[in-house]
Amino acid sequence: MLERGIEPNAVVYTILIRVFCNEGRMGEAEGVFGRMRESGVVMPNLYTYKTLMDGYCKMGDVRCSLQSGELDIA
Repeated sequence: MLERGIEPNAVVYTILIRVFCNEGRMGEAEGVFGRMRESGVVMPNLYTYKTLMDGYCKMGDVRCSLQSGELDIA
């Protein structure tokens, strides 16, 4: 999408994050989350944060989950 000049919306970003989290690929989920925040066009919403925190909890990393929960929610 980005190669074609189309900016994904919050739903698309959140789905990508969920897919990576479900596969245990938290580094890639964080990468998508970071790109989302850096875009300046689309900000994470409550569902985005919940998805990321759920992924950390499933991996047994509650500390990272809590750190993610401290981020600003738009």
